[in-house]
This record gives sequence, C-alpha cells and structure tokens, in this order.
Amino acid sequence: MRRALASIAILSGLASTQQFPAVSPRVVEYTMSARLDADARRIEGSQRILWRNVTPHAVDELRLHLYWNAFRGPDTSFMREAGPEFRALWRDDEYGGIDLTGLELVDGTQRSPLSAEFVQPDDGNAADLTVLRVPLPQPLPGGASLVLETRFVARAPKAYRRAGWLPDDGFFCMHWFPKPGVLESVDGAARWNCHQFHAHTEFFADFASFDVTLDVPAGFVVGATGGRPVQDQTELGRRVLRFTAADVHDFAWVADPDFIERRETFEGRRAVDDPSGLAPAIARHLGADPASFGLPKLELRLLLQPEHASEEQVRRHFDAARTAIEFYGLRFGPWPFDTLTLVDPGSDALGRSLGGGMEYPMLITCGTELVLHPRRASPESVTIHEFGHQYWYALSANDEVREPWLDEGINSFAESRAQVLAYGETRRPVRTTAYGPLQVAAVQARTLPAAPLQDYGVLPFARFAPEPVRAWAAANHFDGTLIPRSPLLTLLFEQPSLSGFREVAAHPEWADRARFVALANPDAMTDAGWRMHSREGYHVNAYERPATLLRQLERMVGRERFWAFLRRFHAETRFAHPTGADFVAALARDCGEDAASFFRKATEAGAVLDYAVHSVSPADGRGEDRVVTVRSDGTLREDVRIRFRFEGRDAPLWRSIEREDPALWWSFRFGARDETGPLGRLLEVWIDPPTGTGGDGGAIEADDGLVGTHVLDAELGDNVWVAEPDRRPGLYVALRTLLQTQVRLVFAAFIG
Repeated sequence: MRRALASIAILSGLASTQQFPAVSPRVVEYTMSARLDADARRIEGSQRILWRNVTPHAVDELRLHLYWNAFRGPDTSFMREAGPEFRALWRDDEYGGIDLTGLELVDGTQRSPLSAEFVQPDDGNAADLTVLRVPLPQPLPGGASLVLETRFVARAPKAYRRAGWLPDDGFFCMHWFPKPGVLESVDGAARWNCHQFHAHTEFFADFASFDVTLDVPAGFVVGATGGRPVQDQTELGRRVLRFTAADVHDFAWVADPDFIERRETFEGRRAVDDPSGLAPAIARHLGADPASFGLPKLELRLLLQPEHASEEQVRRHFDAARTAIEFYGLRFGPWPFDTLTLVDPGSDALGRSLGGGMEYPMLITCGTELVLHPRRASPESVTIHEFGHQYWYALSANDEVREPWLDEGINSFAESRAQVLAYGETRRPVRTTAYGPLQVAAVQARTLPAAPLQDYGVLPFARFAPEPVRAWAAANHFDGTLIPRSPLLTLLFEQPSLSGFREVAAHPEWADRARFVALANPDAMTDAGWRMHSREGYHVNAYERPATLLRQLERMVGRERFWAFLRRFHAETRFAHPTGADFVAALARDCGEDAASFFRKATEAGAVLDYAVHSVSPADGRGEDRVVTVRSDGTLREDVRIRFRFEGRDAPLWRSIEREDPALWWSFRFGARDETGPLGRLLEVWIDPPTGTGGDGGAIEADDGLVGTHVLDAELGDNVWVAEPDRRPGLYVALRTLLQTQVRLVFAAFIG
C-alpha cells in the first residue's frame, strides 16, 4: 500500500472537524545555490540534499530526475513522443540539457564520490537521459537518511514547453535541478517511482523544504516559490536573493529584466458570504462550524510582459486570481501559504506562447492576449485553472505520471464551475467558425496526412500541392502557412466579416463534454499518460472525460453531498500522495457504493452511456394506440426517467428504466386515455429532461438546461422526440456547411 492510504486513516478524524495537517512529511530537504549566466543561457548550481528513506525497506540505489535532458536533442523520448511538428520548431542552438559535474555522498566529514548511469525504465530509449541511477556504496535501511551533494550545469532550452529562455533575456526555470524520484513500498519491497520525462505526462515528487539562493544579473525581476525573499541584495552588477519554502514538492523561479510588477491583496472571505451559498451547506453536512471555513488574507504578485501591462490586463488577472482563491478556498479549504505569484509568459515573433500556463508551488504561469476580448475568458480561464492546481496537485499530490486524471480531472471540474459562477454569460470561451479565408491562409497546412486540420476545414498541405511544390516546401521548411500568426491576426480573426458566422459563447462544462464525446477513445481513463494512444487521447482522459464524469456523479448524488465528499477527500489527502483507489474508496464511503461502482465502469476503455428514443408509432403522435420505443446503445447503465407530454394535459407522464434492467429495448404503450383522463396527441418524449438531479431533486448549479442527470450520454440529440420539430437549426447548419465547403475549394484551388 502507498502512503496515502495510511494518511487517510490518520487524517479522517481531522477531516470531520475540518482541520488540516499543519506540515507535510518533508521527505527531502534541499539547500541550493544557482547562478544565472543570462548571456550563455545557463545555470551553474550546487545542491545539498538530505533525503529520508520513509519506507520500511532498505534501498541500494537512488534515482534522480534530470528533466531538462528531455530537450537535449530530437531523439529523446519526450521529443519523439511530441511529434514531428514540435520537433520542427527547434534549431540546433535552441536545445538544452543538464550535466552533473559533481556527485558525492556526505557522511559527517567524509565525502565519497559516487558513480552513476542513465537508465530508461519506460521505453529503453538509450538517447533519453532524463533518469539517473546512482548506486549506493551500501544499502540504506528503512527510516534512515543520507546527504547527497551535487554540482551541475543546466543549459536552458528555448521555452517551447514550460521551461527555458524567452527572447530578450527572460528565463523560466522550472524542473531545473537534479531531483530525487519517489521511493515507494510495493509488495514488501522498496521501489523507485522515477519515470522518464514523457511528452504527455507531468510530474510526481515528495514533499520537501527548500532553501535556495539565486544569483542573477542586476536589474532582473525575479519571482519564485517561497514568495517574498528572505534576502535580497545587489552589488557588483549582480542581484542575490534567498528564498525558503516548506511543505512543497518543487521549486520554480522566473527572471526577466522586462517584467512589470504589480501587487494587490486578497482580503479574505467568510463562508457566510459565499455567493453560491454552498460553503455553509458543506459545513453543516460535515458537522463543522461555518466560521471555520473562512479564508485569510493573501498577497498577490503579478509579473507582466511589457506589452500586456495595461490597467485592464492588471485588473482581469487579479480578478481571476481572487475568483479562484475564493472558490477553491471555500469549497476545499484554505490555501496554507501567504503569497501567490502570477507570471505572464512571453511570446515569440509569431505570437506563440512560450512557457505556457502551468502550475508550480506558490507560482503559476498564466496566459493572455495582446488585445483582450471583452467576452473571452482570457486570461481568466488559465489563471483559475492553474491556481486550482495549488490544491490538485500541489497539496493533494497525486502521481501525475501514472494517474493524471486525479488532479487534472478534479481541477477541470472545479475550474469550469468557478468560471460559470463568476462570469455567467458575460465571459466564456468565445469561438468563431474559423472558416474565413484569412484564417484558412494563416493555418499550418501540415505535411503529415495523419494530422489533418479538421478544426479549420483545411486538408494537409501534402494532399493538395503538386510534387515539385512539396519538394520545394520540404527543402525550405515551408509548412503551408501563407500568413504567419501574430497578435494582430488574432484580433482580425474576431471580426465576423473575416471569419464567417460567429459561434455562440461556449459553456465551459459543456465544452468539456463535447470534446470528450467527439473522441473515439480506445484508452481507459485511468491509464498512465505516456501509454495513451495519442496526445488528444491523453488530454481528453486527463481533463475533459473525468471532469464530465464528476459532473454526472454530482448530479447522481446531489450537489451538497458531492462537494462535501470532495472537501473531505482533500482534507484527508492534503500533504499526501492519494491514488485513484483512495478516491474510489472515499467516494463509496461518502456517496455510496452505487456511485463508486458507476465510476469504476465509466473509466474503462470504450465505456459509453447512451439512451435514445428509437421510434414513435404512429410517427405523428396521434391515434388511440401509441408506442414509444427507447433503446440503450452503450455499455453503462443508470436509472433513467422519461417524460411524456400530451396535448390537452398540463402535467406530463413519467416512466423509468432501472439500472439493473439488462434489456436493450423498452416499449411504452399509451392508449387514448389513462386512469387520470384522456391523452391527446403525443407532443414530446424526453429521456432524462432537465428537471432536477437524481441525487436530491434540487436545482442544478450553473446549468444550461440540456439534461437532468446524465451528462455522459454520448448523443443528447436522440434523447428527445417532438411532434413538431424546429427546422431553423437545420437551415443554419446547412448554410454553414455550404460556406465552409466553398472556402475549402477556394483554398485548394489557390495552393494547387
């Protein structure tokens, strides 16, 4: 069993009174110093690592992550898995890596040099140097500790993915130092959980304390885990800062001479002031005093790129941060740190975000645009999402490599709810049809047939262009983009005259569902990230699928009960390493075995829930003998209610299908009257209509009224039959299809 199970047993009493553990296990203590050479784009560093063997078993080796070696060249596992389009971005002078220049075991005054070798436990790729095996001179018993000292040189890659250098001397220093993996007790033995760095996975580490001294050029603005530096002095053209942090599992920092800094304060919040009214209800459900749910003050620090340093950018970043702190704090518990740093990542000359949105302890990178759209949730969406990771995975520190859904899924579920409650219809993801000629010309018409651009209505460049043109394109690295992307182009995309019809604003929760049901999904949701069949499959199974499944569970058991379960689960697993098995056990305990059983089945490969109105006879709903046939096309079953409306009657009739019913077809027969009176023409049949949830029958929070309980239903369009259909949507789709086809043909003729 892993340590989270023991933690749950210990902390379950704390959870019932809504107390949270004050400190983490602190398996590792880091004392580090790092000097940034901005011109050479490298960091010279040293470490003293106190590592504890917290298993009961002896261990005869250490394993260290050297994450930046994923960017050492095109043949690493990360680069191979990221695909040819990503590899094509890199020039020879943009790669990076990390080299150990010293490795010693320290025992008092004795120092013993250690040998080491790179290993590839996941795929055997000898070109991958992201995991280092360090044999120990003698086994280290369970419960004992050792001190390891390292010296290293980290060469920053270009920041196409999370870490590295930005144009004009900016640096994102994430996963930049040698870092021990996690030693686990498995089947009566110690086993290292130290996987290679894969393109479709994130991270896993033990909780630690950090004491880090950074030496950067004078004039650089620095943000880091730890918040406020305990030392900050400048002399001889250098700035030296010291940061300390405890109960975190990583240390990240950014440095850029061009950052514009702004500071504000989150003033705290009382549970009784929760605008959703849910925080006091959760407290009552858990038997806790609502006053104990209050949130303390928190310092907010924003580091903006100069081109984004407008008052509107500042306001919207801070408003999003406050929204996130309040929502997550009131629903899951107070955040235990006093400073949050928000970082605006940079862009390259083509407007591509460098660094991207990502979570690190006490520091998040966000993302915004040069010209803010008044209704688009940017920077709000990414800011709320990345702060949510301060809970799921920074505090409840699951293994993101093997079970990415456990943090990304819970966080996506919570993040979209926070967005809808905070912004409603005023600020949601806004998309255009993306079929205007300007947009088509600005899209990479990729040369690989396996990667068509369905979203833009463009087929791969190689399928259109004649052979001489394709040969020229390959020789000149032309990817089919006729107009390079830029912030100005992004602004022009928003103009209806250049981009066709404007789509309606997307409800974030339904956008998650749409992406999930659109994927032909061969993977189990609980598979390890690097084992997924595709990056799209990884994303859907880590984010949209679990988020949609959690929304269904919320409706099945009721809002108050479900959010109380999530808060209790977080309290039990704060400063621990929860697993999917822990989640399911807690779900069964708090929400019932039926909910847990449904969850297990819904995570399987190919799991589908789909009920449909198969036929209505007679087809016009008239007559004295009407038969409605309902079918199930999926592998999942749940209790389903069906509503029938008849002409001349205000009250509908209801029928039910039970989850235990093994049939695939059900027929419901109606005569000219029933025991309550005549039944006129059948006007509507609706499977699972939006009239409250199966869990408590209450109103659905932040709902658009499309379904009652079963948001997982794969095809909602066949859940409803009406005698008089509205033909306007069909005309709209036909017109869109006509325009899209026209643009495709024009573009094909242009490049052919």
